[in-house]
Amino acid sequence: MPIRRKIMPSLRQQLRNKRRSLTRSEQLSASIALARRLATDLAIITARRIAFYLPNDGEIDPTRFMFWCHATGKEIYLPVVPDKPMPNTPALLFQAYVPGFTNLVVNRFGVPEPQFDKRRCIKASSLNLVFLPLVGFDRKGNRIGMGKGYYDKTFSDKVRGFRAPRLIGLAHSIQETEILPNPWDVPLEEVFTEREKISMPGG
Repeated sequence: MPIRRKIMPSLRQQLRNKRRSLTRSEQLSASIALARRLATDLAIITARRIAFYLPNDGEIDPTRFMFWCHATGKEIYLPVVPDKPMPNTPALLFQAYVPGFTNLVVNRFGVPEPQFDKRRCIKASSLNLVFLPLVGFDRKGNRIGMGKGYYDKTFSDKVRGFRAPRLIGLAHSIQETEILPNPWDVPLEEVFTEREKISMPGG
């Protein structure tokens, strides 16, 4: 059995501290710049079903672009962490979300998510795009998350060929770092920051 390479806790904490250190003004400017950049990308603006995240712990805020997507008729989804995961089901579920209307609850990790309703969930493979929050990223498509592996576990079938959504990381530019990935990590196809779009080799 392969040994999982662990991200040094000090690196993850360092990167989290970097994004937390941004002022409200810097966070606002980054959110506006990110929304403008996303709104000019043809592959993104033509997508119909998009999974977002609600920002937490200093993550770059995609909600301005989320509201724009909702106003233009796109279907918006948010990840939901099941309290009691069922066997042979994804680590994350994706539930329909109407910005400013859908009731939210705080999950066991302190992250807001829709109040669970299985009838409003869709398969991950039905999404066109998934925006992923990042702790760190590099220019090879590698990503450091919060360490739970939910996105990797959910989209692991991608490497086995099922028709998966496009995985796009969103981050502050200060979160770029060097990463030694695990063999089973699911790579990103692009990363957007407040400064640029980074397309990955083969993405």
